[in-house]
Amino acid sequence: MEALGNGVGGVSRPPGERVTFIRGALPGETVLCEPSESGGSWREAALVEIVSPSPDRVVPFCELAGECGGCPLQHLSYPEQLRWKREWVATALRRAGLHSPAVDPVRPSPDTEGYRNRVTFGLEHGRLHLHRFRGDPLPADDCPLLLESGRELARSLAGRAGSGPCRLTVRASLLDGGRALEFDGCPPPDPSVFPGVAIWSRPQEGGSWESPCGSPLLVERIAGAALRVPAGGFFQVNSRAASAMSAFVSDLARSRGGGRVLDLYGGAGTFSIPLAASGIPSLCVDSSAEAIRAARITAGELGLSGRFEAVLRDVGSFLRDDSETREEFGAVIADPPRSGMGGGEAAMLAALRSPVLIMVSCNPFTLARDLAQLADSYEIEGVTPFDLFPHTDHIETVCFLTRKPGKRG
Repeated sequence: MEALGNGVGGVSRPPGERVTFIRGALPGETVLCEPSESGGSWREAALVEIVSPSPDRVVPFCELAGECGGCPLQHLSYPEQLRWKREWVATALRRAGLHSPAVDPVRPSPDTEGYRNRVTFGLEHGRLHLHRFRGDPLPADDCPLLLESGRELARSLAGRAGSGPCRLTVRASLLDGGRALEFDGCPPPDPSVFPGVAIWSRPQEGGSWESPCGSPLLVERIAGAALRVPAGGFFQVNSRAASAMSAFVSDLARSRGGGRVLDLYGGAGTFSIPLAASGIPSLCVDSSAEAIRAARITAGELGLSGRFEAVLRDVGSFLRDDSETREEFGAVIADPPRSGMGGGEAAMLAALRSPVLIMVSCNPFTLARDLAQLADSYEIEGVTPFDLFPHTDHIETVCFLTRKPGKRG
């Protein structure tokens, strides 16, 4: 095995044959495999036997490792995980033809087990399950990546959470130990079954999230600010690592920007609320009603009136509206979903003419595509990955860009 591919496992390039991807195999190993699916220039193969193991192979800490699709790198030592994630970021930038400084070493997660503040299970016939790599259900009533308080709650659910079918998210707060259950697609059980646990539900897809007992939103500390966590909405799963990344982004915006900061795809205010709390006026834009509601509640609790504004709007629509985007922002933060921005939104982002742009992404390949769309107007000054997802193929990357002199659009 020659390399480790993002999302494909070990990579082998036999002379005169197609490149072969083998899940579970590691660089430097000699393995026996059985070919399965194939494409024009590649093929996949199932791992049959490890003839010569890598010195970086470790014993997974989860009994479902190798079956569950959530942790494909659990058998690789953590330092090597970080090395390969850095390589994936560098490879993505290089393939996009981008000129950038060397990629910084990956900032490691403070925790590699018990770091997640949420895990989503499937609930069917009263039993919980996770998913195998191809999506098939895998019976599981626990996940060692969850905070311990969340694991205790998950282990108590069997036979008490209803029959489903639905998606059931277990949340736990690192800040104060608060816990929540979110039932997506089915009614929740009587709240008295889980005393002290916030209960939220959305009986139908596209509907609103409601709490039958008026549960408050959980709270989590990010970069020194206590943020409300949106029920059913997105919030970074690794609170400690997300806090470090938010502080890093905030420092960039404070030290190199000037004036109000625009936070696009801002969610519940992971970047913009800590900035506002430190005295930097910020505008958060997101299309999630749950996230914006949580951000507004947080702003009220922290007394950020006049320094923080949250706008419920699709980012593309916001950028097209001249009446709102004519403001000259001192810095712009953009943290799009895994699919990235796309050419249209990237072009409108460049048209804002902000002197500082901070791009954040959990997908180095869509990030590189978006950066290529901005290359005529912006120079990449720094690339810093953060590992918010140990044992997975995902890596967050923060790119610091400054506007090229004389560029008008």
